Amino acid sequence: MPITNNIHWDARLKDFKGPDTTLYVEQAGAAARKCAACQGPLEQGSPLSLTVDIEQGPNYEKDLFRRYKAYVCHLSCKDPELTWKQVADGGMPEQIETFGSRFVVGIESAFGLRKFAILAFTNTNNLTIREPGAERRGALTAELLMRKFQLAPSADYAQIVTMAAEADGTVQCRASADGLISLEFDNQPMWSLDLDPQDDDTATWLETARSGEVTLISGNHLRITETEVDLEFAAASGSLVIAKIPVVWSLPRKLASRN
Repeated sequence: MPITNNIHWDARLKDFKGPDTTLYVEQAGAAARKCAACQGPLEQGSPLSLTVDIEQGPNYEKDLFRRYKAYVCHLSCKDPELTWKQVADGGMPEQIETFGSRFVVGIESAFGLRKFAILAFTNTNNLTIREPGAERRGALTAELLMRKFQLAPSADYAQIVTMAAEADGTVQCRASADGLISLEFDNQPMWSLDLDPQDDDTATWLETARSGEVTLISGNHLRITETEVDLEFAAASGSLVIAKIPVVWSLPRKLASRN
């Protein structure tokens, strides 16, 4: 039985994940906080097991999708397991959670400190998609690449803000001076934050975004919590994508309601 760090997993997983298997196991372990079986805390270094449920489209070799659901348990609660089943083409997830964050990165340059407004965004869509002639990627990463995003060279913010280029214009940030920030795909909101504009961090972000663009960091396998944005796994797995996107400013809601 293979073990990655302290996580025991079913050897058949490698038939599906290939060279990405170890990274996948590490990412599943890093994201887990409670045992999926007993709901008890997962203590660092304790023996764990990984269960992976896989759903696959009927024409996988040609195109379509494969969906993974991973569960981490205490090894004493559950042995490693892998299940697989075939589903119809329409077996896409009905509900997808989204996670995002906004922050400002300061980069020293020959002209002094330059500030860049950043949005980080990911979701729980765990489909992998392969288009004809292309390698298999997570669905979010694949979609953004089609929208002219580019793969990030690393998780280094200085490289990211320097190399990020304009996308195709179908993804934009909408913001207002009263702290409402949203990310839109084809003018449809995908994620939003309603922040206090008097908060120092929010005020700095809004002021920096007045440049007319923000850097969007996105793709599958980002880890975004209330206190942290971790790009390392996404960068290592080749799923981190970046682009400069325009900021569209809206009237503050009090003024808009008067019109």
